[in-house]
Amino acid sequence: METKFPETAAIKTEAYRLLALCFYPPKETVLEEKTITESLACALDSLGIHKEAEELKAAFAETPEDALELDFARLFVGPFELPCPPYGSVYLEKDRQIMGKTTMDVAAIYEAAGLQVEEEMHEPADHIAIELEFMHLMDIRIRNAEQADNKEDVDALSELRRMFQESYFVPFASKFADAVAENAETSFYRAVGKAFNKFIAS
Repeated sequence: METKFPETAAIKTEAYRLLALCFYPPKETVLEEKTITESLACALDSLGIHKEAEELKAAFAETPEDALELDFARLFVGPFELPCPPYGSVYLEKDRQIMGKTTMDVAAIYEAAGLQVEEEMHEPADHIAIELEFMHLMDIRIRNAEQADNKEDVDALSELRRMFQESYFVPFASKFADAVAENAETSFYRAVGKAFNKFIAS
């Protein structure tokens, strides 16, 4: 028997995907950027994150495209020291290094779920956008297993998702979101950081 996926859960699933797109270079998503921002703001508003949703829309409207690109590079790419490295190991490990043990742990979780990072990403497994996409995909796979009445897969995928979320995703994402909100020079990325933090807390 088919189980209807609760609306709130579906909105959260989509919010993971939309947040991931916020951490791709603006020049790669520029044609969709307005749609992405409006869709994310709508999703957040539906989840009760009203103030941050409005701030996000207003900030995008007032931020020029070139300013978005410059702030993105300064925050997440370099070439100078990054105020907000988008890699989990930097926040979770004592040495604050890229490609640490936790990066390998995250990659192993993806493999256990039957997923892997596409080579064209050219990023470690614990990049924030990749982790957000993993959360999105896991929610979809759990939903599909529920609809197929496959309890074994539901239990296995749910446990894998819980372990990933509690041990790797939330401890990294909450610190990262704080760093973005505090260090962004554009109102848009400040709003993204605040909205992301509120979403994690929800």
